[in-house]
Amino acid sequence: MDEFDVILSRIILVISIVILFSILILLVFGRKPSKPQIVNIDTDKMKMVSKEETEEH
Repeated sequence: MDEFDVILSRIILVISIVILFSILILLVFGRKPSKPQIVNIDTDKMKMVSKEETEEH
């Protein structure tokens, strides 16, 4: 049981670290002005795809 407790504690530690890093990354990317640019690129791709689909039809 002791070994199992050690494994559980390590798993919990890893999960908590991953969650903390993900929150930090989200905060950093949320503050940067590059995120809306990426969204704009995605919308442009969607528009191009929709244009191609309409041309095919």
